[in-house]
Amino acid sequence: MRRDTTSSLDAGISGLTRSSPLLRDRYVDWLEAHLEPRSKVLELGSGTGRPVAERLAYGYDYLGVDASTEMVSVATGNVPNAQFLVADMRRLELPAGKFDAVVAF
Repeated sequence: MRRDTTSSLDAGISGLTRSSPLLRDRYVDWLEAHLEPRSKVLELGSGTGRPVAERLAYGYDYLGVDASTEMVSVATGNVPNAQFLVADMRRLELPAGKFDAVVAF
């Protein structure tokens, strides 16, 4: 991912609230425009896998993490092409530099 594009993301989403589905969709659009195919993407708090995993699991190496076994079970059914992990994101230990992008909505 090119690091010089952060300010363009900030400019493109100004005025939207953090909880806005539109903000989430625009951020995922931005990611898709800037990530190389098969980039590694981590989503923290992936829930049911909708809508972020549905969009990212097919073009990227996606891992969704959620603390709820039930949510991960639903997500696995919703997005069978994605990988999901039951874990507390506060205690998640992954190697530095393993992911090209991290999202949390």
